[in-house]
Formats: sequence, structure tokens, C-alpha cells
Amino acid sequence: MRPAFVSALVLVLAAALGCPARARAQEGGEGVRVLFVAGGSVPGRLRARVSRLLASRAELADYAAYQRDCVRRGVRPSSRRAIRVIGPEQNVDVIVVASYGGHYRRRVLRLRYYDGESGELVESTNHTLRGMHLRATSQHAILDDLSSATGGRTSGADGEDEGEAPQAAA
Repeated sequence: MRPAFVSALVLVLAAALGCPARARAQEGGEGVRVLFVAGGSVPGRLRARVSRLLASRAELADYAAYQRDCVRRGVRPSSRRAIRVIGPEQNVDVIVVASYGGHYRRRVLRLRYYDGESGELVESTNHTLRGMHLRATSQHAILDDLSSATGGRTSGADGEDEGEAPQAAA
């Protein structure tokens, strides 16, 4: 058999057997998969902005499937127990959990980065907000934190170079 045919056959079989990581490896894609989990306190607009920012450098995993697993097992999606038990089952590299808080004008977005295989905390950062907007420095810091949590691997989903500045969220 031809090598190209064999690799295509392996790719089809891996996808059919439910091995997405192996299928991605066969395709040659070294993309980073991220599960973004926003706590209940995070406003919808801010949740969407952070999600778009993460999607600019990584492939986002299906949050709805993760949420269904959490509901079925009776845990909150942003809880430590869900991250440690259900998170590693999602076949992701990093789990990013967001929470929101602060008083009056000092609103803060807290992002915690967990290892996708073990559910162990890798990094935790706080970002001061300007209303519901992420400052440009916070956007750069989030992308840097994502890169360090994945061991320097990110995939420019929008065709961006690693050194290019992210677009300011409107």
C-alpha cells in the first residue's frame, strides 16, 4: 500500500474511533485546545470578549458538552471538583476558568489556568478592567499566560503572528 493511503486510512480510523488527539496529530496540526469556563459572576459581554481573545490563539473546546457532563454529575462547571474530575476527560491542553469581582470602579477579572490532563493549577492572574473592556495590556498578558500555560505552544487561529498585538475588544 502507498504511505499516503495508509496515513489517510489511519486518520479516518482515528476520527471514527473517537480519538481526536490522534487524528489531529496525524493531520500534522499542533493546535492548542482550550476549555474556557466562565463562572456565574462573569457578565455575558465580558465572557464573549475573553472567549474571542482565547480563540485567536487556540481552538476552543465544546463548553456545552462539558456543562452537560457537570450537570449529569451534579457539580458546578467552574468548581475545583469539576476541573479535577471532568476537565481531564475533555481532551484539552489547558482549562481556563474566569471569575469576576471587585467593588465599584475597581472591577477585576481573575483567570486561572489548569493543566488539561491533570486538572492541576498552573497559573492564576488578575486583570483590572475598564468597565466591561479588557485593557490592551491585559489582553497581551492573557495571551502570554496562555502561551506559558501550554508550554509556549499556541496556534494563530486567525493567522496572526506570535508577536502581533491582539485587536482591542470593542
